[in-house]
Amino acid sequence: MKKINLFAGALALLAVCAVSCEKNKGNVPDIDDIIEDGFYVAGPATGSELLQVDYKMATGLNEVDKTKRAGMYEKYVALEADKDFYLLLREAQVETRYSAGLEDFNTDGENDQPKVTLKRGVLQTGAAAPAMKVAESGLYHIVLDLNEAADLANAQIVVAPAQWGVRGAMNGWGFTAFETPEFNRTTMTYVMENVTVPSTGAFKFAYGGGWKIQLDDAGLVKANTNLGNDTDVAADLMPNDLVPNGKDINIARGIYTIKLTWKLAQGDIKNSFSAEMKQTGTLEAVDYSNCEMELVGSGVAEQEGSAPDTESGWNWGNVLPAGKPAVNGTVYTWTWNKAQLLADGFKIRTVAAKESGGVAAFDLGGAAVDLANSVAGIETPDGNIVAPAGTYDITLTIDGATDVKTIVIKPAAE
Repeated sequence: MKKINLFAGALALLAVCAVSCEKNKGNVPDIDDIIEDGFYVAGPATGSELLQVDYKMATGLNEVDKTKRAGMYEKYVALEADKDFYLLLREAQVETRYSAGLEDFNTDGENDQPKVTLKRGVLQTGAAAPAMKVAESGLYHIVLDLNEAADLANAQIVVAPAQWGVRGAMNGWGFTAFETPEFNRTTMTYVMENVTVPSTGAFKFAYGGGWKIQLDDAGLVKANTNLGNDTDVAADLMPNDLVPNGKDINIARGIYTIKLTWKLAQGDIKNSFSAEMKQTGTLEAVDYSNCEMELVGSGVAEQEGSAPDTESGWNWGNVLPAGKPAVNGTVYTWTWNKAQLLADGFKIRTVAAKESGGVAAFDLGGAAVDLANSVAGIETPDGNIVAPAGTYDITLTIDGATDVKTIVIKPAAE
């Protein structure tokens, strides 16, 4: 009997311990829900009056020097139209309201800024700080700069509409916007279908067609408005590693569906974005066999075969034709032997800057030069090509399958 009673008592003790341990476990706070000190976005426009960890702002990146800036904070957040929002600074469980009397400001796309009408205002703090509002529901990029370095006129808040799109090989580094997704406070996916990429190249995500927003007229502080790969060199899409001011994303010639997804997330901005890219079609190789090319510019010296540029509206020095290319499968090569160059700018273009041999007019500058295999000292100001004065053998090679265009400039062979 004693053995049975001891066994029953042990079971009862274990049961009590199990219940007690389970209760203690329930009292342990979830680390992901701890409200740390820092700046947060809050208010009815976000859907909550209370601080939530996912609304904490990240340390801001100054695009000028590519470093995190003390006293600068930023966040991509979905805001509902005509409802109040504000920023809250939490320090030692004390919350202080930060806000601004926002006014419209049109960036006009100057200095690589997006073409948007954003809102900005001088920072105000305390209970009397006005609430802020936006006129349209959507995703916004909020930037707070406390001007700790005293290099701006004022501490300020900027609120910019983040209408995402792509810039790169699909549009000549112009801008193509995604369709605006249905508004959602926690996640939105931007989709672009049947994206034609005529030439193998690269691209980045950006909003408003720009790369950065200036916080001051002198351009000392700029908030980044684009996303690229989190790596040191251009690379294939890194779906979950997109960062502000990241590197170019490689993309091959073809037809694609591209998606960019934003989600509300705490921590660095990279935590809020992911992307997908799926090739849905191919393009036929371009036939360049009857396309005639020429050198043109003030860097082209007067020489045998050259003539002043009178056949186009460029009015830019001399032209030196190469005629039609040598053909090897889908690879086309134009050659200028013993071309005499001055230390000034030139480009390669279709003859007279017009359609040639069934190929639409195009021109090539410094971006197409293979610097590693060309003569030293080549510069590419304003997209042009400038080589040291001399005599050169110049080749232009185009792979019609990928439409990759490469210029090589070497000292002329003896």
